[in-house]
Parts: sequence; structure tokens; C-alpha cells
Amino acid sequence: MKRNIFIRQYTNDENRLTEALLDYLSNSNTRILNKFLQCIERFNFKIKDIKQVKFEMQHRGEESVPDASIYDRNNFYIHIEVKRFEHALKETQLKGHLNALSEEPHKRKYLLVVTNDYGEPKELVIFREKHKKNSSIITYLGWSEIYDFVKLIPNTICDKKDIFLRNQYCEYLEEEKMKIAKWPGFSRQDEMSWFKFMHFYENQRLLFRDIKKHIEQQRDWRLINDHTKDNNEFWFGYKAWKTGNSKFFFYIGLRCVKDSICLYAQWCFAGRLREKLAKLNKFKELKEKLTYRGYEECWHGIIFEKKFLIKDLFATKDAEFQEQKILKFVDRCIKDYERCGIGKTLKQI
Repeated sequence: MKRNIFIRQYTNDENRLTEALLDYLSNSNTRILNKFLQCIERFNFKIKDIKQVKFEMQHRGEESVPDASIYDRNNFYIHIEVKRFEHALKETQLKGHLNALSEEPHKRKYLLVVTNDYGEPKELVIFREKHKKNSSIITYLGWSEIYDFVKLIPNTICDKKDIFLRNQYCEYLEEEKMKIAKWPGFSRQDEMSWFKFMHFYENQRLLFRDIKKHIEQQRDWRLINDHTKDNNEFWFGYKAWKTGNSKFFFYIGLRCVKDSICLYAQWCFAGRLREKLAKLNKFKELKEKLTYRGYEECWHGIIFEKKFLIKDLFATKDAEFQEQKILKFVDRCIKDYERCGIGKTLKQI
């Protein structure tokens, strides 16, 4: 059932985003809607006529008000929870939507979460694992994925109206900043433009975003500093371990030294940790292992740092290839937590 694209029921930004998505889908054709639904994990039903599908905003239940719902008479039912910003999911909301779906008689039931996170939010991964035995399928799409899907809809399945709607909806998502930018890669010019700091910082902020996501997929470490910047470098860090006033941190940063840029990884023995390890005769052993792995001792053994020179990436302008090289460097540093026996040693304190 089509929605009127000129009738606006909501003023809240999040609701307007949801409303625009439903307006676009409901006014598309059956083939476009089927292609969209195939983007939803494990959605295996093919719609024959879009006129038989209902698109509803905020279908109120006893304990749940999902942002939107898409369903037909008895084959499938989708509740959609929408967030405009990152890290905004609430478990109580998601649980309420699951409970509401359990009351529906449809054969296929889905809870679709749409956010502007870079990749699936950790909170949703945990929630899905917690409710993996639920009969409803919990799935995720990022706004950037929706943007890419719409942008790439082929003209062969569109008439003039569909092409107009596709282009207008893409412009709307761009205006609302629901398209996640890709890191453009490093170039020789970056070393020259370091002191045009804000331009350089905005570009490399995208690289940090990708590195953070990569780390958080592997480690359950708590982010402590995010995109901190000063005149010579910017960085972010994780608290990898803590007991009492002894702490162990992992940092990733970019630094300009003598007109050359390097990416660095640091392990930091904070608080009284270095002192405690020395008393247990463990610090010297860790120092030798970290040094063997290519780390340089700084600040009297409080920090051990490994560098990756950016000029080594200038042979290619392919940003994706450059990022793969950087992430491999980050991976090697993260694995040193086990290879150098850091985790095992810290457990003894």
C-alpha cells in the first residue's frame, strides 16, 4: 500500500528518516522492494505484488512501539528500529519489539535494526547472541548500506518515476549525512599538508574509524580516548587491563616527525604496574620480548612503541590496499599481547 510522499506526520529527525524510507519503498515497484528485502539477512520470501504489502509508522503494541513495520497478510512481518546516531541502541526497546513479534501469527518474523554505526553495533551483536533461540530473526542494515543499495538500483528495473524517486531519495540521505564516507588513503601530499591540520585530521579521522572498528571486532577493550589531537599528533586508546591502580593501555596514533608521518602502536604500563612487574621479576622478561618484536622503549619503560612509516604506502594510490597494510600492522601489534605473554603475566598480579 503506497504512502503519500507529501504528507509529513513527524517533526523528529529520527522519525522523518524512517518516514522517508517507508515513503520511498512503498512508492517503488515490486522488483525494487524484493531487492531491498533480500538485503535483510535470511529473508527468503518473494513478494508478488507490492500492493499487498503494508508500510506502517509506529505500529503501537502493548509493550512496544517500533519505528516502522512492513508486513503482508500472513507470510512475513518486519519490525524496524531506527537510530540516527551511533551507539544509541537500547536493549529494553529491542526486547519489547521481539516480544511484540512473538504475538504475530506470520510465518517469517524479523527485527531489523537500522543505525548510522560503521558496521553492526557491538550492542546488537551481544543482544542477538543473547536471544539466538528466539523465533524472530534479528538482523541489521546500516544507513550507508541502504544508500548504496538505492544508488545502485539498475535502470533496467525502473520506470521514469522510479528513477526520479531513486535520485531524490539518495540526495535526501546525502543531505542527512546518512552516507558513510570512505577513507581516501595517504598521498605524498599529506606529508606536506600536515600543518594544514584540520584538512589532514578530517581525512585521517576516517582511517581511525576503520581501525577502531577492526580492533573492536577482536577485543573487548574499553575506548578511553577518541580522536584526541594536538599540534604534532593525534591518537586514541583502549584500556586493555586494570586492577586497582595498575593499568595497561593500547594506543594507536599518527605523528609528524621531521616532515615525515608515522603510524604508531603503543603498549603503556600505567599507574604502579611497571613497579609491580619489576618486583615480581617479570618486567625485564616482557621488555626483552617486546624489544625482540620491534618495539622501542620510551619514558623509562612505561611505554613500548612500534612504528609504521607512511611513506612505505606511497607506491600505490589504492586506499583499500593501503588500509589492508595498516590493519595488518595493527593486527600484529594486537597479537603481541599474547605472543609476548603480556596477558598471561598480568593475570599473575
